[in-house]
Amino acid sequence: MLSKLLERAGPRVRVEAIRPNPSGSPVALHLRRDLAQLDRLVTAFHILVTNGVSVRKAKDAIDLLANDEAVALIATKVDNYPAFEVSLSDCGLIVERHAPPEIDVASVRAKFLLTQEQFAARFALGLATVQNWEQGRSVPDGPARSFLAVIDRYPEIAEEVVKARP
Repeated sequence: MLSKLLERAGPRVRVEAIRPNPSGSPVALHLRRDLAQLDRLVTAFHILVTNGVSVRKAKDAIDLLANDEAVALIATKVDNYPAFEVSLSDCGLIVERHAPPEIDVASVRAKFLLTQEQFAARFALGLATVQNWEQGRSVPDGPARSFLAVIDRYPEIAEEVVKARP
C-alpha cells in the first residue's frame, strides 16, 4: 500500500535537497489538519525536516496527518517559532505548542518553608542548580520546569517518585 505522501506527491519527492537549520531550539508540537484549509502536506514535510525533524519522522507524521490523525513530535532546530507556526498553518495544519510555563523556583521552595539545601535534598535536585535558578544565573529547562510544576502542585507525589527504587 502506498503511503499518503507518496500517493499525493508521486515517486519523485526529493528529500535529499532539504537542508536542516544549523541551530535553533527544540519545540514540542502537537499537529493536526485543519480541514477547512487547503492542505499542502509536501510543503509541511519540507518545513518539518528543515526544522530538525528527521526525514522518517516527518514522513510518518505527514502520513498520519493525511489520514486526519493528530501527531505529536519534537522539532529540534526551530530558530523563529512564530514564523515556523505560520508556515505550518499556511499548509493547513493547526499547531499547538507544548511547553511547560516559566516557574519561579524561589516561590515554589518558599511555599514549603524549606531552605535551598532542604528543597534540593527533598526533591533530588542539585543544590548548586537550585541556587543558580533562584539567583537567575540559569533557568530550568523544559523537563525541569515540568518537574517543578509537579512539585508545586503535587509535592507528595514528586517526593514519592524520587524516593522510588526500581
